[in-house]
Amino acid sequence: MLRFKTPRDFIAAGTVILVFVILFTSHLRFREQINASWLYSANQKSQTAPSKSDAWIRTQAATAGVISNDRKAVNHAHEWTITHTVLSVSTTTATATVTPTPTKLGLPPVYYAKPGEDAFCKHQYSTQYLYNLASNRSQICTPDSTSSLTCFTTNIQSEFETREGKVDIFCSAENVAFSRKQKMFYMDCKLTEEGENIFAHMEEYMFWTGPRHQFDEHFNLNASVHFMQVASELRQGHETAIAMRREGAGSKPGCACNTWHNLMEVWSYYMSMDVLSITPDEHEPHGTTMFDMEKDVANNQIIVLDKHERGPYFDLYNLLSDTNKHPHMWVQNDLANSTFEGLRWYDQVVVPLAGNTNPFWEGTWKSHPCADSTLAKTFHRRVLDVFGLEKIPTLAPITEQPVLAKTATPPPWPEIQDLDTRINVTIVDRKETRKIANLEDQFIPRIEAKYPQVDITVIDFGSIPFREQVELAYFSDVFVGVHGAAMTHIMFLPTASPTRPASNVVEITPRGIHHRGYRNLAQALGHRYFTVDADNDLNGADFHDVDVVVSEEKFLDAVGTAIRAALQKGMRDGSIE
Repeated sequence: MLRFKTPRDFIAAGTVILVFVILFTSHLRFREQINASWLYSANQKSQTAPSKSDAWIRTQAATAGVISNDRKAVNHAHEWTITHTVLSVSTTTATATVTPTPTKLGLPPVYYAKPGEDAFCKHQYSTQYLYNLASNRSQICTPDSTSSLTCFTTNIQSEFETREGKVDIFCSAENVAFSRKQKMFYMDCKLTEEGENIFAHMEEYMFWTGPRHQFDEHFNLNASVHFMQVASELRQGHETAIAMRREGAGSKPGCACNTWHNLMEVWSYYMSMDVLSITPDEHEPHGTTMFDMEKDVANNQIIVLDKHERGPYFDLYNLLSDTNKHPHMWVQNDLANSTFEGLRWYDQVVVPLAGNTNPFWEGTWKSHPCADSTLAKTFHRRVLDVFGLEKIPTLAPITEQPVLAKTATPPPWPEIQDLDTRINVTIVDRKETRKIANLEDQFIPRIEAKYPQVDITVIDFGSIPFREQVELAYFSDVFVGVHGAAMTHIMFLPTASPTRPASNVVEITPRGIHHRGYRNLAQALGHRYFTVDADNDLNGADFHDVDVVVSEEKFLDAVGTAIRAALQKGMRDGSIE
């Protein structure tokens, strides 16, 4: 018990207690400010992407006070506007002063603004198509099943009233055993009510392609639990398989050789895997997707279930596979007495979208206003990457872009090269049907005489390998052809870049054929498109079998217009005379 000898001692003790109470009260108020600041910072962080500055913020908070991190997203995928607010602490007054120190990492949003996007174009031909698929997924095996089956659906606008609102689908199965001898995938998957409905209403696509025929002919969902347990012991690490069934339409029997049909299939396969790459895997740790473009490609194997030949386009399937580690499996080529008795276990088996589901196949008989399609340009880049013509660029945050030092010399003004003065014109001339009458003996000499700066290549694409076809198209300034699958090479024409405008396309269409697929594709890639109607009537014949007749004046006018449009492409500086 305290005893005070004098009144002065009592007053001194009271003063000490009063000071302590004041300091303690100030401390509590300051702690409330700190907690409020951290709560605000945490809320902001939960709504924004992680930043490299987070570690710095925590360090500063521990040493100099508290830092709240106020970020504002700008309209660009790789930029953030970050404002750091430092709350400084005074040990004598226990007050907080706010000193904002903004650090802007991005330019004003107007630099990244894009024109308003048409709703139809956005949902049909942009990445929104992929996000729509990813968000419309259903797990259709019951929880007590050993296997699982996730199906993705999308509803795109049809150009035909009878198919209005058709639903397209692809699926990804997990925990699957495969018998090469039986050409059968085995699963223990008891369908939910929703699954039964999905299976009952699966679309049928051209020439027995798509998930419906795959599941009917090559999947057994009723394998026993014991069978699956035994098969799972064969697991050799995480492996993915693609159940691939191609159509052979538009080509000779047994040959998947039609450029349009088969490239639509490759494209739809790519997009199926893109959807899986943005879809969280519910059976794996947080942040894992159903297909990792960096890790899973090495363990991805394509199992070919159709009976067609390899065909000229199959190299494109190598893009998402490591064929050295997992060669493609051609099961229909196995002899009847093959000895493939064993099973193989796959953690994942994908039944991709059919080629006939491709949005660009859906819009082939009606014109649309959609330009600058991300889907089309991405496929364009991927094909060029496969053949080494263009490398897919690595996207870096804009804040990491190199800048020019004060003393550095800026890049020199570009010098025109000899190749820049020439205009490459590629004319596709079929050798069997749909030939262009009078092409080489009349039309080409007239073009060369009028436009001496052009180099004309007349080619039948069927006479050269596909890689050479792609390369020839890639170096074309003007591309001319009769309506048909060869016009698919529009996909590989050089698109607009920072150093060049896009290309120019001339399509000659048989009279009465108002197909707009190639017109729409050219526009989606940013090319200028011109069309010429043939002069001769079909008289009831199939246009595939009839040569085209075009007047010299009409042909020279159309091709000349495309050439003149290329006079100012890149470093060229030509004039119309």
